Amino acid sequence: MRTVKVIDKEIDEAYQEFIKHQNSCKICQHKPQTAEEEMECFLAEDLYDTYENLRSEKDYAEQVFQQELIDRNINLKSNTMNYQIIETHIIYENGKLKEVAVLWADGEYVRATYITNQPISGYSFIMPNDRLSDELLQKAAAGGRYVDEKRKKKYFGGRRNWSR
Repeated sequence: MRTVKVIDKEIDEAYQEFIKHQNSCKICQHKPQTAEEEMECFLAEDLYDTYENLRSEKDYAEQVFQQELIDRNINLKSNTMNYQIIETHIIYENGKLKEVAVLWADGEYVRATYITNQPISGYSFIMPNDRLSDELLQKAAAGGRYVDEKRKKKYFGGRRNWSR
């Protein structure tokens, strides 16, 4: 499935093409005056149908994406996760959770992952109504992105036996 951003661009292009055609076509200059009248120009009708089909595709893509986000978070909540959390780093913005980073044991090594309140495909994220809890920390460990070197030093400084 194509992304909403790509479809949005195609919608704009299709609409511009439709308007451009309408402005240059002699048949299209006689616009329908009532709902019963139909477009007389078949090309304009095809261009408009393309535009409408792209809008429908965008609506569907948005619905699928929203459902995937919901399903991903429900699936993560239903799994029994048992990561050994060693340390956390929490960032709030305007009284709401913005980022949760966790340092967790992976055998003799440690790993660090984080989640934010911005959805990113393939990773868990903080839902608007999420509160700081053990479940949220487990969610960050299980479905978060690996912490980059800059965050490692800032959030979890000191010597560590990192596995990643």
